[in-house]
Amino acid sequence: MGFYAECAVYFYESVATVMEPVYFLYRWLSSRRGFYVVFATFSLYWISDLFMQYFFLEFAIWDTVIQAQPLLHWVKYGQYWLDIMNVHPWNDHFYAGLLLLMPLIAIVPSPMWLPIAKVLSYLSCSWLFFHYGKKHFKDLRWATVIPIWWFFQDIIMGAIKANSHPTSIALPLLILAFFFALEKRFVWMWLSLIILVLFKEHLPLAWVSLGMFLIVETQEKRQGIWLCTLGVLAGLLIFFVIMPSMGPEHINVQQSRFSPWAAWDLKALMMIKSLLPFGFIHLMRWRSFLYILPIYGAYLASQSEGFFWVVGHYHDIQQAWLMCILFYLIKQCLDGQLTWPRILQRYPKRILTVFSVAVVGIGINSLPIIQDYAGVPLSELKTRYQVTRAIQSVRHAIPEGVYIYTTEELGMFFADRYLGGINGDTLSQTRPHVIVYRPSSLYRYYKNFDYEGFHNQIQLAVRNQTLFQIDIAPDLMLVGNNVPPLTGFKNDIPAKGI
Repeated sequence: MGFYAECAVYFYESVATVMEPVYFLYRWLSSRRGFYVVFATFSLYWISDLFMQYFFLEFAIWDTVIQAQPLLHWVKYGQYWLDIMNVHPWNDHFYAGLLLLMPLIAIVPSPMWLPIAKVLSYLSCSWLFFHYGKKHFKDLRWATVIPIWWFFQDIIMGAIKANSHPTSIALPLLILAFFFALEKRFVWMWLSLIILVLFKEHLPLAWVSLGMFLIVETQEKRQGIWLCTLGVLAGLLIFFVIMPSMGPEHINVQQSRFSPWAAWDLKALMMIKSLLPFGFIHLMRWRSFLYILPIYGAYLASQSEGFFWVVGHYHDIQQAWLMCILFYLIKQCLDGQLTWPRILQRYPKRILTVFSVAVVGIGINSLPIIQDYAGVPLSELKTRYQVTRAIQSVRHAIPEGVYIYTTEELGMFFADRYLGGINGDTLSQTRPHVIVYRPSSLYRYYKNFDYEGFHNQIQLAVRNQTLFQIDIAPDLMLVGNNVPPLTGFKNDIPAKGI
């Protein structure tokens, strides 16, 4: 064998060695077994995370308690009312869709139904993409790719972890509406969209985006025009009629955020960050922005910078819609309907690998468990667990009708009671009340509140006997005024009575 032939063989063997992991990743992404493993792993992770959030005090008054309290009060007191803000729930946001959880809450009155429903909805979305991938992709190796990518979308993971639930619960409805439209099953499409719009006031924009999709990409222009028209009308009806009728202050708050020409640099950055997890594949179909941008309309018309950083719960619906459009673009590509199908058809392993390395790498680094618990001392987690166990007992000992003031991380345990957050007016309250809080808490949610000063005032009031204290457990304090003695503690937790 000549020198050049030996060099060629050596080069081929080297390339094959380097590409072997690539082929392995390709086989893993395009296999059902790979999807089943990913689904089982992430299901176990997210279900476990529910328990971790509960026992390690990760749920907050804003927004978990705010969204759950009206449902719990309706079951307990027969009143659909947001007591913590003293308004009708729809004055805050249009969360009528959460009423679908009432049968479950009637059986077990707990705010945990909201995060449970959110996690189950999130997990079901991957199966929807898997099911429709098998129906619509000519190359079935792609059927498992999007369902696997779904679990590594960092923006969606952040939304599932956030303390807001309605839009994430509604994710399967948007995905179903998209596929019903794709299959021309319009009765089911309309039913899905009608239920979808009950979960937040900006979701009629999903009607507009889907309507534009039908106008631009299909022959169903009449359906698309109806969707766009009725979506705009539904949004105006909810925003300017239904919600203001529940309280005049709503419309003033929302109008103060309206400024479509403000912060365009941040809005452009928002779009870049939204497309980044998809490798900017949507840019290959420029007209897709005609049906992508409408669903961002509430944020593009706003001046609230919190919307633009693609964190928290704000972008779950938008990312799910981008995933639907990615599904459509891949389908069109595999069907030979786009101008760039040769890339995927000739180099599927390379395309899959490049996208997947980026998606999986970003996703793993963004797992909430890494962000939430990395660097937290084990002793702190142990203390949080002890607080959780102790507070389960004290909540039953506080008499009904007594108002409860507590911090963000403890509000979850009193969602079914008359509840208020600790603020500057708490110590001036004269009605019968108790204050429950952790003395060592960093008070993570309200940085401008003088938490140390508040604790010192509590201690002074206890010494002057204007407030009375019960030592419940390490790092958990309860003080109150004019409150009947607390009895009925569980687990032999001592109670001195006040």
